[in-house]
Amino acid sequence: GEWVDADQSYVEEGRGNRYAWLYKNNIRFDQLLPVSVRIIFNNEKTITLSQLIDNLTPNYVFTSDKTCSSIDDGSSDNNTPSPVDMNTYPVEVETCEGSNPWYYTAKLINIPSSITVTKVEMKDSSGNNDWIESTQYQQWSGCYVFDQGNRPYELPLSFRITASDGDNTQTITASDPVITSYAQGETGSMSTSFDDLQTASGFEADEESSGDSSPGLIGIILIVVASLSLIAIIIGITCYLKKRDNNKAYHNKDGALDTITLNNNDSNITPIVDEESSSPEVAMATRQTNIVPQYEE
Repeated sequence: GEWVDADQSYVEEGRGNRYAWLYKNNIRFDQLLPVSVRIIFNNEKTITLSQLIDNLTPNYVFTSDKTCSSIDDGSSDNNTPSPVDMNTYPVEVETCEGSNPWYYTAKLINIPSSITVTKVEMKDSSGNNDWIESTQYQQWSGCYVFDQGNRPYELPLSFRITASDGDNTQTITASDPVITSYAQGETGSMSTSFDDLQTASGFEADEESSGDSSPGLIGIILIVVASLSLIAIIIGITCYLKKRDNNKAYHNKDGALDTITLNNNDSNITPIVDEESSSPEVAMATRQTNIVPQYEE
């Protein structure tokens, strides 16, 4: 473990200097016991009180046989507290303040700092709900909120937790119900922990890291070719329809096909059209008429 500076310090009247360490990374202080304390003077000399704090009883006084003259001699290897591996502690769920059958909140304990919780799910015992995902994470309290599904929720409650280290994910589920009361501070164990990421046991690759989701150069080329092909097909269909309309035969009002008789010496072409017909198709014959040449012998 590493020495951690106090997060707060102040002077309390009648009691002297006070130092405080904040709750971080969902690690409870009772899981760090015994705790060593190191005092640093202005001249940078130190006094180490090894494994001094062995309980968290309020107003408890811890004593040591060391005095201000008990300066460390520099061989502090034996005074360094042993590291705490949070991967060996089962994950726990603690009920937060204000929880009830209609609104439940809980925080997670013993989550290693190397991973991030991505999903917390809860299932009650009513049989009316499947796994319910939390709808909110309260940053200030570290509590996850559950306020959807069929309510009221019925005890006991089970939990399913998913976490990621950025490259891999793992989901743990308690085999037995975890929470049996809505009282604040009610704690239950998941009976398992997130595996050490060094071994990646139980972790699976995140979907996001399975490959580049962008289309790439080949994908862009295929999209352009497909677009150009579609445009060419549309143009071809348009030209075909236009040509078919230009080759349409026109009939007079009696249903006979209008034709043009062409002699050898005729230099002007005059279509034969029934001008009395009001049919639009006949009127168009002055511009588009089938020409059938006839030669006199």
